Amino acid sequence: MKTKRVLAAVLLCLIAVLLCACGKAQPGNTDTVERIIPQDAKFSAEEIGAAMDLVERKFTRDFQGCTLQKLWYDNAQAKAEAEWAQDYHTDEAIVLLSNFHVSENGGDGSLNQNSDYTNWNWVLVRNSGGNWVLQTWGY
Repeated sequence: MKTKRVLAAVLLCLIAVLLCACGKAQPGNTDTVERIIPQDAKFSAEEIGAAMDLVERKFTRDFQGCTLQKLWYDNAQAKAEAEWAQDYHTDEAIVLLSNFHVSENGGDGSLNQNSDYTNWNWVLVRNSGGNWVLQTWGY
């Protein structure tokens, strides 16, 4: 009789754990992201890489159920970067672009599930060559 109670308690705990895990979205995936840093970029490869690191951390933390596929710097964003720097009252801004996929269970409700996003902007700013700060993202 005691064995049946223990077995029932273990079974109930297992069911509870499984039910709790069902609704949990996976963190954003950046494992296979393709990073592109052009040779003639306005910023050094290290500066761009540091900005990309911040974007990847944000993506992993807040883009649950999404997979970051491509992250790049485009010199054509120079005009927009100057405007962002002015808007945020900083010395410099950098705009990164990305492509990512949202799974059928992904996103936080603001993204379309089971779809792809292309040329998604990430805007980071800094003063006097300091550390980048991620300010905004989206279209």
